[in-house]
Amino acid sequence: MDKNPTSLLPVYLIGFLNFASMTLLYPVIPPYAASLGGTVTQVGIAVALQSYIAALTQAPVGLLSDRLGRRTLLLSGITVFIFSYFAYLFTSNFGALIIVRALNGLGNAAFYPAASALVVDIAPKEKRGEVLGIFATATQLGSMAGPALGGFLLQSFGYPATFLASAFISIIGLSLAITRLKYLRRGDGAIHALEKLSINWLWDRGALISMAATLLVQVSIASLISFLPLYGPEIHISMSRVGLIIATIYIGSVLARIQAGKLSDKVGRMPVILAGMLLSALGTVPFFFVTTPFPMHLAALVLGVGVGSALPACSALIADRAPLRMRGFAMGLNSGSFNAGMALGATGLGFVADAAGFPSMYLATSFVVGISALAIFLMTRSSRPAE
Repeated sequence: MDKNPTSLLPVYLIGFLNFASMTLLYPVIPPYAASLGGTVTQVGIAVALQSYIAALTQAPVGLLSDRLGRRTLLLSGITVFIFSYFAYLFTSNFGALIIVRALNGLGNAAFYPAASALVVDIAPKEKRGEVLGIFATATQLGSMAGPALGGFLLQSFGYPATFLASAFISIIGLSLAITRLKYLRRGDGAIHALEKLSINWLWDRGALISMAATLLVQVSIASLISFLPLYGPEIHISMSRVGLIIATIYIGSVLARIQAGKLSDKVGRMPVILAGMLLSALGTVPFFFVTTPFPMHLAALVLGVGVGSALPACSALIADRAPLRMRGFAMGLNSGSFNAGMALGATGLGFVADAAGFPSMYLATSFVVGISALAIFLMTRSSRPAE
């Protein structure tokens, strides 16, 4: 396999395109589910189902990329995406929509672990954090562009245009994968029969910390993405302002990811992970007592920088721990933790908000993430940090 990092440019672009196609439907699915007769609870299920399916299947599907090759799974994931986008055009009831949402989750489960494992395969070990930061930035930029385009297309042209646009964007990504990743043979990334297959590395402290930290910072971000649209009107903040505050999170995340990845290559994974967790905890605290937009923007920026700092370092840490033969499985566990944090945050924190109110929910989120960061610090302080 070509070890020149410039060969990663097509992978970054494919990541951008596929996340743009997937997130283009974020503002589309809730009203579409409601139009098919879904209740508020059912709409929530339809929105969260993709993340739940991805969280449950990314690790085993990632293992397939270790056996069949990165390119095979990457192409399969994009193909499933395309099929599901066309399938939306034929959903006539809520049950059919649920099936298609599950297909979306399976597409994500096949694509992301294979793509991120491919990035790790190609990059030199000493630049692993940096290239994962760049890849994460590319997907994050796609996640920022997609909803804006989806909202415009929905308002201007209706539901069919959004589904066709998602399919078209993924078709471009599939074409790039077929033509620009030809240097990947079917068995690349899968591997050497002489290497012993073992799951002992899963119990390594660094691997466990990576998965736990990824899940926790995603719970932090889910608390704002899922519930600020409901809390905002209660404190007289307009929905347009709520959208801008949420966008600020992504801006902070994008700004931090590449530099945080580079920093983790130089100073070690754990200091960057801990700093990211602490910033994530600090970023949710102000929502307990602040009710005006400007400080909320600052808090959202801090949260975004925290999440953007922790995630590349977490990805690099678990990649460092995994043997080559199980690298796709490791990246599947990492992305599964990402989706689990988002899904669990969106559902579990809802119970807290119902019982104690939104401000208390934000304080509880901050407390859990902050205490977890302290526990990890104390656990690693007594012996050599897992870097």
